[in-house]
Amino acid sequence: MILEAVLIALRTIRANKLRTMLTVLGNIIAVAALVLVVAFVQGMNNEITRAILARGADTFSVERFGPVRSEEEYERVKNRPPVTIEDADAVRRDATLASHVLTQWNLPAPARSQRHSLAQIAVEARSAEYVHFIGEPLASGRHFTEAEDRRGVAVAVLGSEVAETLFPSESPLGRIVRLRGKHFEVIGVMTPRGAIVGHSQDKYVMLPLGAALAEWGRPWDLDIVVKPRRPELIDASADEVRAILRVRRGLRPTQEDTFDLLAAATFLKMYRETSRAVYGALVGLVALALVVGGIVIANVMLMVVTQRTREIGIRKAVGARRGHILAQFLVESVTLSLAGGLIGFAIGAGITALVDAFTPLTFAIEAWSVQLGLALVVLVGGLAGLYPAARAARLDPIVALRHER
Repeated sequence: MILEAVLIALRTIRANKLRTMLTVLGNIIAVAALVLVVAFVQGMNNEITRAILARGADTFSVERFGPVRSEEEYERVKNRPPVTIEDADAVRRDATLASHVLTQWNLPAPARSQRHSLAQIAVEARSAEYVHFIGEPLASGRHFTEAEDRRGVAVAVLGSEVAETLFPSESPLGRIVRLRGKHFEVIGVMTPRGAIVGHSQDKYVMLPLGAALAEWGRPWDLDIVVKPRRPELIDASADEVRAILRVRRGLRPTQEDTFDLLAAATFLKMYRETSRAVYGALVGLVALALVVGGIVIANVMLMVVTQRTREIGIRKAVGARRGHILAQFLVESVTLSLAGGLIGFAIGAGITALVDAFTPLTFAIEAWSVQLGLALVVLVGGLAGLYPAARAARLDPIVALRHER
């Protein structure tokens, strides 16, 4: 009986293609939107999670203030003192749970070689401990040493995109790159990191912190990055560093920190809170489209019941029971709704594949989003067809047989 009802529904769809398409338009939009948005958000999740973890899942940083999400929060933290070289030296000297302590100063600058230039890149002035924090090896050359950092030797390690742009037809090793009017000898090139949401991770230059201080003077603010002796010590090490800096800054027990400690888990938590808001908006969009689709399907099924009243009377006259009629129209309604869901999935998957292939954006279709979308359209189809099916099942066969087409 169910198979017969499905076949009747499919014949109806084939016979009334335009009406069917308009009927299930809401379901098509809902499922396509669900697949697209989940694919985009999940792709973003994968890319950003990879980028955050690549910067050190087993490290944490000390900053003047972390990400500020409101004007009130900025007003509260804007007068904090900067993080200084002396703060870094105190952590390096007194933190017993830390294996390495990196001091870094990030500043944007144009970069030039003899023939080529880049308008803006990230210049990362770092202490020599940086070799213990980076996740990718050198493609060529070498890292700068602690002695070069201490003496302020003007050397540089280039990101792969900077090397390819400034020195497209020659090896950059031993060449000169100019940053903010100062000259630095290239001693190394990093392997590519790739891109995140179309944003290159390879447009940077690393310099010895000592060289940056010698060329441009003492910075207003620094960052400190700490690597514990073992990954499981990250919380204990963060507490130790917090205590060292609180004592150094003379903070009383009742006073809040005048700095922020930020770990990879902190950034992941913040990002996931943001992505949950996107999912919340998605739920509203899908729910609205499904409600509209359900109303349209219910109206069409009521019309179908009216058009097929005589057919219902004949089926009852030859022995069909109420349950048979109810099941027939429920199955037809669900089949109609499911057809819209499958079309929506095909459209969403097609757009996802095109965007993934021809843009820098990364999309990742999740199986659960497809399953959820199809389950929802089946539920909507069942609910939308319930009243029309019940109305058909209650028809008196004698009255139905008298009905004129």
